[in-house]
Amino acid sequence: PHAGHRIDKLLLRRDEGIPLPALLFVPHQVQGAAYLYLHGNGKQAEATEDGRMAALARQGHLVLAIDLPG
Repeated sequence: PHAGHRIDKLLLRRDEGIPLPALLFVPHQVQGAAYLYLHGNGKQAEATEDGRMAALARQGHLVLAIDLPG
């Protein structure tokens, strides 16, 4: 459990290609914008409770963080 939000682990798939692991930060009460969060060091770089994605979720924003190949 996280204060003010939950984190869903996802695996995004297309018909062809590499599956993309992702985290979806969902605030308990959505009241803001939706963000696509990409980090050069991967989604785990800011996935901590005091990281940027959690801070955005606590403010009411949806945040989808994806690990891109390469």
